[in-house]
Amino acid sequence: MGTSNKPLADAWAIYERAGRDWNAALDAGRPTRDVLERLYAAVILVMRTYCRPANIHDDGTPKEHLPIQFVRLIANQIDHIKQGNLPRLISNMVRPGAPGVGPHERRDKGLAVAYIRAAREGLIRDRHPVKTVTKFYGVTDRAVRKWQKEFPDVSPADFFWGVDGSELGELVAYAMKTAGLRYKKAGRGSQGRVEYPRPNKRPKAEQTQ
Repeated sequence: MGTSNKPLADAWAIYERAGRDWNAALDAGRPTRDVLERLYAAVILVMRTYCRPANIHDDGTPKEHLPIQFVRLIANQIDHIKQGNLPRLISNMVRPGAPGVGPHERRDKGLAVAYIRAAREGLIRDRHPVKTVTKFYGVTDRAVRKWQKEFPDVSPADFFWGVDGSELGELVAYAMKTAGLRYKKAGRGSQGRVEYPRPNKRPKAEQTQ
């Protein structure tokens, strides 16, 4: 979520450093979780930098291309999974009690932050964008403030390339409302769990006299 302002070459250099640290940790027999997390963060940075609007021509083709060795690495990992083997790069990240937050939920949160930014930049007429987000997502002000810290660089343009001005504001506003309803129905927010109880949660039996 949120795109990098770095050129792809800079993101790739960060990935290479993280990869060297990971390989050194493996050779030393000490592949710590911290090193692996930095490697994953670098992978995400490369991919999101590649997809940033500034890297896309008007016809949709990229200006900078992903290094072939990076694409080969991803293909090899997927091939392992396809054959029923869990690569060490993945198995070492698995941990009990990990939060079930996937890319779709992160995108929904990012849209909420993008809406607030669009309002503050004058793309949307909303004097209280945080309040609007809490209404549609069924969450508290505190949750929204946390999202703003989680996605400090998110921009409305991250979600709609090649659009600006009032049109961009309208698209972000509509997408935020749709994302908010989806977030509510998933039972993520406190109010969402009231309006849309999770299907695996049975209602309490009514008390009888």
